[in-house]
Amino acid sequence: MKATDFGKVAVLLGGRSAEREISLLSGNAVLAALKRQGVDAHAFDPAELRHGYRSPAGPSFMLALTPILVVLGVNLLMTWVVLPRMDTSFLAEARWGGISIGSKSGIWSVVTALIVASAVLIAINRKRLPELRKTLDAGANGSVIPVFNTASLAGFGAVVAAVPAFAVVREGLLAVPGGPLVSLSVAASVMGIITGSASAKLDMSTLRQLYNSAERYSTDLGIIEMAKWMDIPNWSFAGTSDSQCVDAQAGIDATQVTLLSMQAGANLNHDLGYLDAGLTCAPELVVIADEIVSMDRRVLEGIEVSEETLAVDVVAAAGPGGDFLRARHTRDHARDLQWRPTMFNRVSQARWEAEGSLDLREKARRKAREILASHEPAPLPANVRQVMDELVEAFVAAAR
Repeated sequence: MKATDFGKVAVLLGGRSAEREISLLSGNAVLAALKRQGVDAHAFDPAELRHGYRSPAGPSFMLALTPILVVLGVNLLMTWVVLPRMDTSFLAEARWGGISIGSKSGIWSVVTALIVASAVLIAINRKRLPELRKTLDAGANGSVIPVFNTASLAGFGAVVAAVPAFAVVREGLLAVPGGPLVSLSVAASVMGIITGSASAKLDMSTLRQLYNSAERYSTDLGIIEMAKWMDIPNWSFAGTSDSQCVDAQAGIDATQVTLLSMQAGANLNHDLGYLDAGLTCAPELVVIADEIVSMDRRVLEGIEVSEETLAVDVVAAAGPGGDFLRARHTRDHARDLQWRPTMFNRVSQARWEAEGSLDLREKARRKAREILASHEPAPLPANVRQVMDELVEAFVAAAR
């Protein structure tokens, strides 16, 4: 009997009973097996009947292009026609912020265009959305995290600028005598110490802010180069990952971003141990990142070329067929020149199994717990504590 003899086959699965999840698993397994044999099989879930179905044919090119055209058209219409004809003189009053329509027209035009385009999408796909409210609820829930991610990044600079101490520093720097060129030059050099820059990248399919993407890496490296060219301090990232757990992706992400930032010459690298696009932090990844930083520091030390490191006389003394293991030069430098890890595995298979077959994540977890349980930070020197207290007192006084 041939697969084509069966015709079109419906695999009944799912439903609304308490065994729905089991039915979905077994039904999909049967569906996959039938398809592998060439049978024209299709899933049929009675619980999904009221939700409509996915059309076998995609929308036409013009239909798919319609929302984009609507956004562009409404945006231009608002900017060139609607807003210029509106009486917006009241915006200049203090109670409305003392602004002009020109400073807000771009935002209002885009927001209006997106609202109209969303309404057009709903109208076009009304028959495919039998439960419009649930669809809108799901979209609203899915947008919460991207909105907060973007707002937190955009608001970070505003929060820093609103701190009274920032205003004190800014006014003091701009008041430096010698003319605007001198004050701006001093301000650019000093403000770089208390300000920074981050390049948020959004994944266009998930709308999540990415810590570890090729675009963010290249942008951050460009910012570092600009800061070095202007001779001002800069900060970047290290030891981060977009993964939700300490897995292989986290190791790859953390290693790559750490080496890139260190090799580029960033003055301050932070967020070590951040996971899930900065939403969580894992102590295990902090410990692993410490190991990565230690190794990268050794790599970036480079190779010293001197009479002592070249050891021409030692090579000549060993001669063809000789060795350096017994040489005093080897004893003097073997420990200093070879970086040794504290967690990365370099032992044999037999020894690894004898020691419990621990992977890096488990070793890092145990080390993190040990540090949290026993570590006692060294107290700050008295003069440092005094300076910090004075800075805090000055900050509080300026805020009053």
